Amino acid sequence: MKKDKKGFTSWIKHNYRYLLIFIIYFFMQTALLADILGDFGIPIRSMSLTIRVMFSIITSIIYMIIVILMFKKELKNDIKDYKDHFKSRFSFALTCWIIGVSVMVTSSFILTNMLKLGIASNEQSLYDLLKTAPIYGVLLCCITGPFFEEMVFRYALGNLIKDKWIFILVSGLIFGMLHVLTSLTNPIYLLFLIPYSSMGICFAYMYSKSKNIMLPLSIHMLHNIILVVTHLVRGL
Repeated sequence: MKKDKKGFTSWIKHNYRYLLIFIIYFFMQTALLADILGDFGIPIRSMSLTIRVMFSIITSIIYMIIVILMFKKELKNDIKDYKDHFKSRFSFALTCWIIGVSVMVTSSFILTNMLKLGIASNEQSLYDLLKTAPIYGVLLCCITGPFFEEMVFRYALGNLIKDKWIFILVSGLIFGMLHVLTSLTNPIYLLFLIPYSSMGICFAYMYSKSKNIMLPLSIHMLHNIILVVTHLVRGL
């Protein structure tokens, strides 16, 4: 029993930073800090939209800075590796992305056009956010969102789950479920797990092969920037 306890304590000591990423991400996703401040007499949730948006922008940036400082050395090494081997790294990441996008676009086309499901409710929520709070929407979609999703579902999970293929599958499915279940309005929309999980698996494979978080992170940001720009151009 003591040996098991010692082993668990050692595991926590070795992996506590990865676990902290999940906690910080939970705070960010649930806006839990706003509820805590509300308990202390600062009702962020009932304030004006401008104040709520500013609060979300500031806290998202602070959370991001905290994680960067937590993994400053590792991120610095990954950036250096990416720069030193940019051509081969980017070529590999781009190939993975093209495959992932092909599966995503094909499955999305089938779901939205052939099965007449419309777009995923999560996607619609993001489009609505871009309308009501464009600055925060762009920040969330193109910077803080991809950053935390890669640090949580690729970097943290990739270091906690040692088996390569279990990690890739779990990372992809959880990533897909996060984007679908958070705004699920009809059980049939669970089919959108296919396009979202395909990208999650794509990013997880990038990380598992390279052990460099900058590959999926940079491609994820680029992917979302393309989606946001495409949406904004269509709205003109």
